[in-house]
Amino acid sequence: MSEAINRIAVLRDAILPAGAAQTRNLKALKHISKLNDEKALAMVNEIIEKQSTLRRHLEKNLRQELLERGKQMEPIKIKVLKYTDKDKKPIVTEIVNSLTSSQNIVGIEGKPAHFECVTLPIHNNRGLVAVMDEEGKLKQLPLVRGLYDDAGCVVDCIHGTFFVCAAGDEDFESLDDYEIELVKNYFRDGDL
Repeated sequence: MSEAINRIAVLRDAILPAGAAQTRNLKALKHISKLNDEKALAMVNEIIEKQSTLRRHLEKNLRQELLERGKQMEPIKIKVLKYTDKDKKPIVTEIVNSLTSSQNIVGIEGKPAHFECVTLPIHNNRGLVAVMDEEGKLKQLPLVRGLYDDAGCVVDCIHGTFFVCAAGDEDFESLDDYEIELVKNYFRDGDL
């Protein structure tokens, strides 16, 4: 029995942040120690209580740190080419890289819109996409630009405000200066 007490003492002194498996093991140890040894049972209870307190403390600190980081983090912005029916020339601008921001840019009158991404047939190291209102034609939004095939023939039209950016693995990415020129040449600066 004194060997079991020594093992429990070692566990008590080496408290680690308790995961589910550690908690299960300690509860099993508590069950095993039902040999009416009050000292062993008290030690196991102390270990379980310390681990629970430590876990609550760590969770509280983690929540607080995440809140502070959220307040300090600036939104990630990307450089895009924005096309509207009001401007003949595209506008190079920075936008917040988020779903809400993208929906607001392609929406009308401050109402967010569902958007679709069309990969442009521009041969480059990474994909370039036009992000537009998926219902621009149905909503009868103004015609802004044409989409061309590799031969330079118009295959479709974009209605309503849209922007062009690079397509990353999981998110939109900024255009570099070379890509901006490629996109401007693709859309022929207002030709349709």
